[in-house]
Amino acid sequence: MAGIGGLVGGSALDDELKRSNVVRLRGLPFNATESDISDFFKGLEMGPDGVVICVNFQGRSTGQAYAQFATAEQANKALERNRQHIGSRYIEVFKGHPADMQGALRMVGRGSGALSGSGGLINMAIPGMTGNPDMRYTGVVRMRGMPYSCTSADIMAFFKGMQLAPDGVFLCTHADGRPTGEAFVEFVNEETAVRAMQLHREPMGTRYVELFRSTKGEMMTAVQQRVYGMFSSIGGFSQFGALAQTSAFQLPGMMGPFGVQGLPGFNLAAFQAAGIGGKSGLQGLGDGSENVIIKMRGLPYNAGQRDILEFFEGYEIVLNGVHIVMGATDRPTGEAFVEFISSDEAQRAMERHRQNIGSRYIELFRATKRLIIHIEQLRCRSYTYSL
Repeated sequence: MAGIGGLVGGSALDDELKRSNVVRLRGLPFNATESDISDFFKGLEMGPDGVVICVNFQGRSTGQAYAQFATAEQANKALERNRQHIGSRYIEVFKGHPADMQGALRMVGRGSGALSGSGGLINMAIPGMTGNPDMRYTGVVRMRGMPYSCTSADIMAFFKGMQLAPDGVFLCTHADGRPTGEAFVEFVNEETAVRAMQLHREPMGTRYVELFRSTKGEMMTAVQQRVYGMFSSIGGFSQFGALAQTSAFQLPGMMGPFGVQGLPGFNLAAFQAAGIGGKSGLQGLGDGSENVIIKMRGLPYNAGQRDILEFFEGYEIVLNGVHIVMGATDRPTGEAFVEFISSDEAQRAMERHRQNIGSRYIELFRATKRLIIHIEQLRCRSYTYSL
């Protein structure tokens, strides 16, 4: 059976993990779907949040996932599936923390606060975006030397008894999503951050962790670098540069008198008027968790909508349901999103995974409507994002 211990010695996290009804999976095939994971746990009763596959800021699977079960006892039984196979790969199964699963859910546009509704502010699901808007705020601590497997829950346990700001943990990563071993942590006030510094060089797992006083501005610079990394990897719809400047809402924690300039919020109505999320394409946002989208990767750069429609011949795609992703210079990125009439039809279309368009094989991934709105919201901001 896989272990359940956390990284923090002693461990306050162990008791929470024992009571947790969540498990974490590692080593998944990158084309694994939520249905594959549900089948992996067949016979066990899942919880309301079910399964979420972890994605990086390029929207690509990290090979990890979380699964929520009806009870902690069911989750403990799920640990017995440790090192069983999905396809040709064995899967590692560990106890997981509910807070980490909620973070993964927000990354794909699910979970509490992921979407506030039409015309409202969509939660960016990027830690550090909330909290104190003053970039001179010193209630922030930078951590260095953490184990690469460290999670937000491990950091919260490390600072047990000290109140963190909502979504106040930002784990730094390289452009490819690999952790750097550093993090920024925002506390509810500067006095708590001073108290947190007493844990300088305390152990986390087998490593001691260095702590440094920091500011909200330094934290947001790290956030900005990661968002820029996402833009350079996945491009965007360049026509939304102008729309980003007309947004009616502002992103919390990023404006204010000393905030990052030129990072507006998201005007959903304007976005829909441009053909994304309206009645033509994405069929209105509706239930954003609806699994009716397939993401395509590896398209020939000269592929058009007709090529994609022919690729999915025999499958029912909604009217104007093909969206080819363009980079900032109006060049195709080799990716596209396709909306099908139902979740079942999208699942059936996954049969085309690794089939060819021309001389190139195409990778297919399941996605939700909310994820697309979430990703495109970030993309449209890239054209006005500057310090």
